[in-house]
Amino acid sequence: MLHRLSAIEIAEGALLADVAALFLLLTLYLPVVGGLFLVPVPALFAVLVLRRGLYVGVMGACVALFVVGVMTGSHLVVLALEAATGGLFLGWAMRHRLRHVPILLLGVSGLAVFNFVFFLFFFWLSGLPMADIHRQIHQLLVSAEGTAAFVAQHVGRGGWWEGSARPSLPPLFALLERRWAAFLLGYLWVSSWPVVIVAYYVTNSLVRALGYRVRAFPGERLERLIARAVRLFARHGRRLGLPVPGRART
Repeated sequence: MLHRLSAIEIAEGALLADVAALFLLLTLYLPVVGGLFLVPVPALFAVLVLRRGLYVGVMGACVALFVVGVMTGSHLVVLALEAATGGLFLGWAMRHRLRHVPILLLGVSGLAVFNFVFFLFFFWLSGLPMADIHRQIHQLLVSAEGTAAFVAQHVGRGGWWEGSARPSLPPLFALLERRWAAFLLGYLWVSSWPVVIVAYYVTNSLVRALGYRVRAFPGERLERLIARAVRLFARHGRRLGLPVPGRART
């Protein structure tokens, strides 16, 4: 709820906002490993929401966006807005102990709609013709066709691909190009799943490591199963000839 911020809320919000802005700037100025600094940014805003509430988190996000905008112009504003909004949503959802499926569905749908609206706004703002959208959709479909042909050849289904699957693609591509808005929104929705899953997993793991009692994602049982599978892989990987790191034998 809206209220007058206390001194400790202002201090914590400003501190975490500055750290988030620093990480976002590192993603721009570090050429190779800079993208890794984007991973913990949503967790910072999630922690702020868990500690001080959504209102303080929103104020901290506004400060971070202002700092990033002043330092870089418009280069990182959209990326910072996505990371900050995602962190605020995850913090609010974990604070209210929502289940994993609604969190993932809301996060994926929200990210897809945001990217779709920004894509259309960018084309409108730049004054590019609508033919460029159709051209990009066509290039995306051609790339998908090439990837599918490559996979089919390497799994021994090249004859089926050339004889049955590939001839049926032109009518489908024509339909998708006519319904490009629905296709683009669906494509963004599907491609948002790995982004949201990774962001949720990292944020959930970090806030639990800091001592916050939230629902474990993907779950304590599954986490123990994954850890056991990793240990088994590390133990038996050398027998399969895999490059598994371990202690050198003397």
